[in-house]
Formats: sequence, structure tokens, C-alpha cells
Amino acid sequence: MTQTVVNVPAVAAGGKMGEGDFFSTTAGGNITIDLSNGYYQRITLNAAITDVAFSAVPADEGRSVVVDFIQPSSGTTYGASFPGIKFDSGIAPTLSTGNSDIDRIAFDLVNDGSTTTEYGHVLGLDMQ
Repeated sequence: MTQTVVNVPAVAAGGKMGEGDFFSTTAGGNITIDLSNGYYQRITLNAAITDVAFSAVPADEGRSVVVDFIQPSSGTTYGASFPGIKFDSGIAPTLSTGNSDIDRIAFDLVNDGSTTTEYGHVLGLDMQ
């Protein structure tokens, strides 16, 4: 049996998929996901998400980022709206609502030099 080694393309912050920086923050409302913070990001919600924007998307390139949206460990949990992001089958996810629930979403961003098209893919809801 022959093993094939594949070089993985560089992603945000110069890392490779499965490697590199990890960024964690607390946010809600209108949030901006900065691709220069790395391929894996964690956002603990402190309010409902009303809009998602992306920054540091290089012109004429495509980039991806995986984000864990985490509900607070106690008290109020929050929903999310993802206007302008194209999700599989045209249906944006409904975030899990239990305390400490984790929902993982991958975003693919394609910048043609003038416009960035945003795609979302649910990787897991209510991850335990």
C-alpha cells in the first residue's frame, strides 16, 4: 500500500488547516470575525448575534475559518441571525439553546477583488 502525502493550503494567519492560532473572545450583537486571528475561533455569546461580518479577507483569494459559538454556562442563552451568508440548502442554522452548548460553523469566504461572498456550513450543533 502506498501512502500519499498532500500539502494542505495555507489559511488565515499563515497556518495550515488543523494547525496554527486559536482565538477566543466574548461577543454578541453585530460581530466581526477577523481572519487574521486564526483558523479556529471561539465566541462565547453575551447577547444574540444580529449580524456577522468578516475582516482581513485578502483580495482575490478564498479563506476559511471555523467558529465555535458557545452559550453562557448559566442564565440566558442567545440566538443568532446570519444575514447575507449563504448556507447549505439556503437555511441558516438555529443555534442550540442549552447552557454551555457549542455550535461549530465553518465559513468560506471568496473575495474576487471587489466583493466577498460568504458561505456557511454547519459542522455540528449542540456538540457535547
